[in-house]
Amino acid sequence: MEETILENIVVAFSSGKDSIFLVNQLLKDPRYKIISLVTTCTNNGNVTSHHIDEQLVEKQAEAIGLPLYKIKMNDFTTENFEDGLISTMVYFSKHFGVTKIAYGDLFLEEVKTYKEKLLAKYGFELLLPLWGRNTKTLARQLVEEGWKATVISIDSTKLSFRF
Repeated sequence: MEETILENIVVAFSSGKDSIFLVNQLLKDPRYKIISLVTTCTNNGNVTSHHIDEQLVEKQAEAIGLPLYKIKMNDFTTENFEDGLISTMVYFSKHFGVTKIAYGDLFLEEVKTYKEKLLAKYGFELLLPLWGRNTKTLARQLVEEGWKATVISIDSTKLSFRF
């Protein structure tokens, strides 16, 4: 019987529903082994993607059973993000043979192209297992599988307090 060798990957983890769903899907995928979750944080302790306290993300990673690697920066700027992402990928490549990072992006072609070009420049690949999925179908699947979400922050410029 031939032994299957899993490919080591890391997963960009924002703590949101798409990230959680992505991790769940990848944990079931026979091709990959998740070495670590990766998140970006400011030095004041906030996760940059959802502006939440990094302790929440730490608890999520602990509950999932995966290590969490934090890319720390003073301020979230393009330069800080790029430097942090590439140095993180170099670290995981050197220590674990990682060449791919998975994101839970569904659409926004310009963001996909930006990440692909940035990673390819340094010999890494972008993995987008959820790319192009119909959001209504995805939401239906989340509900049917029994997933629950808690709203922890709202952009009040887009959703009124009354809601």
